[in-house]
Amino acid sequence: MTSRREAHLKEALGDDLYARVKRSRLLVVGAGGIGCELLKNLVLAGFDDIDIIDLDTIDVSNLNRQFLFRKHHVGQPKSTVAKESVASFSPHTRIQAHLGNIMEPRFACRYFSQFDVVLNALDNAKARSYVNSICIATERPLIESGTTGFKGQVRVIGGDVECYECQVQTNTEQTFAVCTIRSTPDRPEHCVQWAKYLYELMFGDPNDDNLLADLKHELKQEEHSDHNGKLVADRFAENIFNKLFKKDIEQNRELQDMAKNFFRPPPIPLSLDGAMRLTDGNGNIHGANGNASSSSSTTNAGTPAAIAEQKVWSVHECAQKFIGAITTMYNERGDEVGTLQFSKEDPIAVDFVAAASNLRSHNFHIAKKSRWDVQSIAGRIVPAIATTNAIVAGLQTVNLYHVLEQVMLQEKKEEKQAANGTTHTNGVAPHSDDKRSGTQQISLINSKCRNAWLQLWDSKQSKLVIGERLSAPRPDCVACSSPPARVTITDMDWTIGDFVATVIQGALQVKEPVVYFNNDPIWQHQYDDEEDDMDDDNCPEMSLSGRGLYDGCIIDINDLSDWTPVEPTDDNPMGKEYKSFNCVVFADVSVGSCPKGFRIDRPPKFKPPPPTPAPPAAENGSTPTGGVKRPRDEANGEASGLPAAKKGKSDSASSSAAAAAGGGVGEGGESVHDAIMIDDDGDHSYKAAVPAKPHQGEGDTVADAMVVDD
Repeated sequence: MTSRREAHLKEALGDDLYARVKRSRLLVVGAGGIGCELLKNLVLAGFDDIDIIDLDTIDVSNLNRQFLFRKHHVGQPKSTVAKESVASFSPHTRIQAHLGNIMEPRFACRYFSQFDVVLNALDNAKARSYVNSICIATERPLIESGTTGFKGQVRVIGGDVECYECQVQTNTEQTFAVCTIRSTPDRPEHCVQWAKYLYELMFGDPNDDNLLADLKHELKQEEHSDHNGKLVADRFAENIFNKLFKKDIEQNRELQDMAKNFFRPPPIPLSLDGAMRLTDGNGNIHGANGNASSSSSTTNAGTPAAIAEQKVWSVHECAQKFIGAITTMYNERGDEVGTLQFSKEDPIAVDFVAAASNLRSHNFHIAKKSRWDVQSIAGRIVPAIATTNAIVAGLQTVNLYHVLEQVMLQEKKEEKQAANGTTHTNGVAPHSDDKRSGTQQISLINSKCRNAWLQLWDSKQSKLVIGERLSAPRPDCVACSSPPARVTITDMDWTIGDFVATVIQGALQVKEPVVYFNNDPIWQHQYDDEEDDMDDDNCPEMSLSGRGLYDGCIIDINDLSDWTPVEPTDDNPMGKEYKSFNCVVFADVSVGSCPKGFRIDRPPKFKPPPPTPAPPAAENGSTPTGGVKRPRDEANGEASGLPAAKKGKSDSASSSAAAAAGGGVGEGGESVHDAIMIDDDGDHSYKAAVPAKPHQGEGDTVADAMVVDD
């Protein structure tokens, strides 16, 4: 019997769309904050066949926003628990849960071909770029999503609209001068970064890249040992405190006095005894001016830990935490000292950095931060907002309906063509695993789908959500400008030599191929006058599976015989743009009845060649040979060099392109941007773990606004 909810849904959608929803199969990638909201939405929106993939397990920190999980689920796979939780209120829905990395071979093109639409709720640019490349190869619409704090966005990708790689990546790195971190901090972030470097210096592997590396010898001199030569940790901690927050600050103050800096008050030296005396007779904590501080974080035993973490420690408490962290490290974890790296999951490390940064903030008249704030800054965490996740997941669901409307139009068009005997497949043979009956590219450019941008509302803005029409792909996009070819062979036991000779050189007519898989060459064309030892590198007798290829993998094929002259660069000193394309390789025993045991499902489509630069005039006035089309450098008789694998085109190459281009900040995850600290004397450049600030204005489509959920 149809439930009341189903009846309302059918009435709202109409019979046709409702029926298409019921027979749709969806893939949800990610079961975190957005993933939980999205899975719930999809089930309530009428979808009955869903696969969900996530490689993570549930952590206690997820429970405040990932509502499908409870405390007793901690440590269990997110995808499995999400499936079980949904089954409790929608038992008829078929949900297949997978624990694994979306970039594993089992989740390649063959797997993606089963679904009508893919919905992303990922937490890193590399995985998003990979899913983008697979959806392009399999012609599956993709609905992207992401949140960071109160901001978020949804993008519809596929068909005749721009893909993930089409977006121009904007660099949002912050820069801080080295002298600011070392001598003149004026923001809490400066002090937190200084404290992280101090942690690495004291407990990690010392190296010259550490901003405080010159202090290593001075800190060593503060060590205090007993008569047996054993380090007395608490005495050592006291000496370190007085050096860093009193002696060094006194020296800094003298330098500032000499510089006559009238724009800021001089720093305040702080001894350990002075820090411990900053209380009154009632135990209330005092600030530097002697007045009771309203930000005291003294808590009762019954205060919840989450609330206590968000209170700002007093100077007195910071001193206690600082001494306690050093003492604990040397007394209880002495065997780890010298190998540690800062981790936001290590409570002692966070205590140390929080205490040290706040003590330095006190020195320089900077507002102190709570332990929770310091952990967020040091770990580059963007706080997750459950309502933001809910809004973004809702926008994904609305766009999903509109995508399916376009799928229905395409299917009806193909049915009409089939009835008239004019079926047009764009050279693509239907695949046995394809969920959709149609084989033509879906048109989304004029659909009701909208890219949506969720922004922090204020009184000056009239809209919380900004929508924009979908845009056409960039003509020079490395990912979608030339859709991959598609080849089906009987199995992956073909030898590399036979595959290259029969399929690549024979059927695809690539005269001088260089073939890459995962950015590694598996076949390099050799010329007649070259030595035969290249056969050993090519391994022509090795099977495709033995070389690591699998059913549904993507290879990158270049033709050394066909190239266009381009402006030479450091990456391409020869100035040659080789004709190249990606190719999806499927294995299907049913093609054994085909001639030679393979089938070309889709021929290669080459992107337009770049404009040919004007050849420079030779010194003698003759035309140089650099513009002549030839596969070899005839001047020295050596091969002209292999082309680099096209970034963003093969399954792993596209991931590299996304990582290089940058991404965003994960919901509860980490920023993919580091800050660069620049030595204003021009001597050094240092990496700093300061959170990047996503730029997201009205109508912006920059990739740093695309942020992701964990």
